[in-house]
Amino acid sequence: RSIDEFVRMIRSKSPFSYSRWSDGEWKSIFGYTRGFDRDGHAYFPQMAVDLRTVLASRPTYSLGLPGEVQEFYGDNVKVWIGQNKLHDLDWINADVFHDASASGKIDPLVTAIQDAPSLVVVGPPHLAKLKKLFDYAEFVCVPPRNAYLAVKSVLRETLAACDRLPAGSLVSVSAGMPAKVLVDSLHRRIGGRHQVV
Repeated sequence: RSIDEFVRMIRSKSPFSYSRWSDGEWKSIFGYTRGFDRDGHAYFPQMAVDLRTVLASRPTYSLGLPGEVQEFYGDNVKVWIGQNKLHDLDWINADVFHDASASGKIDPLVTAIQDAPSLVVVGPPHLAKLKKLFDYAEFVCVPPRNAYLAVKSVLRETLAACDRLPAGSLVSVSAGMPAKVLVDSLHRRIGGRHQVV
């Protein structure tokens, strides 16, 4: 999808959901259980199960795959998707945002987010600074490390924040690998009312 399509979707205020499946998520899915990803999040065996469960549930929303996944894993991801009969899900190019930023075409997206009925930012403490740019209505703090251990409490806080917002609000989730679990849970609970990315 083009950046223009995401801008239209946000401006429409119609519900939609999207999650980005990068190299850390696939490393976890493939069974890696030692060390940390580049954001400092540990690999937990149960997180791998949860990530696989999200995909096995056949989400009806868009799933982004960045080019780096191909670089890291070659055809392994494609083979895993095929073996699990998930090739027909709504897989899209996740580099759309990076590419728009690199080519100087990100401003319409920033403006659309600023014009959203309301915004909830779910992320680590340093993202609280986004208040100056987006004037978000709610901020839900995610631990900067090992966010998976706080998934249930972050989900509760995010749902409580969303209860106070008008329909068509945008919920932005930045929580590393566990973000996919959060987006899926939020989509199931509020996906018919809000936009979740």
